[in-house]
Parts: sequence; structure tokens; C-alpha cells
Amino acid sequence: MLPLAVRDRSRPSRRWAAIGLRAAAALVLVAGASIVWRATQRSEPTALAGRDHATLVGERDSVRLPDGSLVLLGPESRLTVSPVYGARGRELVLSGEALFDVVHDAAQPFRVRAGAAAIEDLGTTFTVRADTAEVRIVVTTGAVMVQDSSGRRRPGVILRAGDRARVGRDGTVTLERGGATEDDVAWIRGQLVFRDAPLTQVRADLRRWYGVDLRVDTALGARHVTASFSGESVDQVLRTIGLALGARVERRGNVAFMGSK
Repeated sequence: MLPLAVRDRSRPSRRWAAIGLRAAAALVLVAGASIVWRATQRSEPTALAGRDHATLVGERDSVRLPDGSLVLLGPESRLTVSPVYGARGRELVLSGEALFDVVHDAAQPFRVRAGAAAIEDLGTTFTVRADTAEVRIVVTTGAVMVQDSSGRRRPGVILRAGDRARVGRDGTVTLERGGATEDDVAWIRGQLVFRDAPLTQVRADLRRWYGVDLRVDTALGARHVTASFSGESVDQVLRTIGLALGARVERRGNVAFMGSK
């Protein structure tokens, strides 16, 4: 693993305005997550140490941890709770996407491992998305420390409310001060939002949200998509993406083909 590297893409002229917007939005997000939890709780809503919690394609669900922290899982995501959670620290492993609303306890650090990233709570609400290419972290309130997950002791990077970061496979952190937007957490409201998104991200999200494997002609591979969806059918989503790219789309069951016209 390479030493932790940081690329800072701060937006100082917009930072305070961005934080103000994020702080206002955070109250809505936390309230929304609590509503979802109350609406989806089962007879045993509290997570058990050593257990895996997973969502299916298109499903969101919530987990209340033993310490009272709340995790809202995005579609086709998996959360693994450490067997010693609460006894020796509080450690989780995430694959997919989740929002964490953490009950802070300095004596019991709360850590999430996702891909090449290790995220430690400093008293906060934040989201993490882990896919094969990178890990993305957005902080809505409070702060987190981000490190690579090699296990070596290296200085971490502090993210505060309104900050966004990406961690590549090699542990490189790309930091955007005040760069977070509501689009980053639109999935909490059941919305699928693409803003100049590469087709690799579009493919991953369509698989997680709709269970569709999108196969793209190499001629379109470098294209990006800007679109938003809220409850549309998979055919409507594919049609919209095809129109945005000027491409033809054909779906056969759970496989969709997209190519140049």
C-alpha cells in the first residue's frame, strides 16, 4: 500500500455558504432516516455483534446498533458488525452504500472499513459509498477522520460538515472542502441522481437499484450522464439515459444493451 496521499480540491469562496446549506439539510436527513427506521423496523430491530445485514436490489433498510447508532443501508448493500462490537471498540465493514448517524463515545471509537478506506467517527452523521473503483464519503454533520485501511499508522484526513472525499484503490484521498451537495445523499429519499456521472457509476447503480446489467458499446464508454429519477420503472430510466446519450437501448430480461445509433 502506498503512503496516504491527499489531493485537496477545496472551494474556499463557497465553503461557509455550503456548510450552512449542509447543516440545514442534515436535520432533514436525520429526521428522514429516523422515519424510515420506524417504518421498516422488525420485531428485532437491533443489530447483533458478529451479524451481517444486507439489502436486496432496490431495497433500503435500517439497522439500530446496540449503542443506539443508526445505519440506513442503500440498495444491494451489506454491513458486517464486528463480533466484539461494544466490547472492544465499534467496528463495521461496509460494501455498498449507507448513512451512519453515530452516538459518539470517545472511549469506544466507531470505525467503518470500506474498500481502501477506514473512517472513524468524531461525532457525526455521514454517508459512505464503496464500489470496486473507489470509496466516497460525505459528511453532513460533525466530522470524521479518513485513513487508508492498510492497518499502518499514518496521519488521517479530517472531513467536516459539507466536505466530500474519494479514496482510490491505492489509498489516495481526493478531498473537496465544502463540495458536498444534496445530490450526494438523494438516495436516502429514494432518488437516483446522476451529475456528469461516468457510465461505470451508472451501470453500478442500475444493478443495485433495478437488478439490471447494463452492457455499453465501447464507443460510448467515455460518455457521462446527467439525470435524476424518483420511482420510475427500469424501462423509463433506460429510455431517459439512452436519449441523454443519443444511444439506442434494448432490454432482454435483466440485461440491457446500449449502443450508438
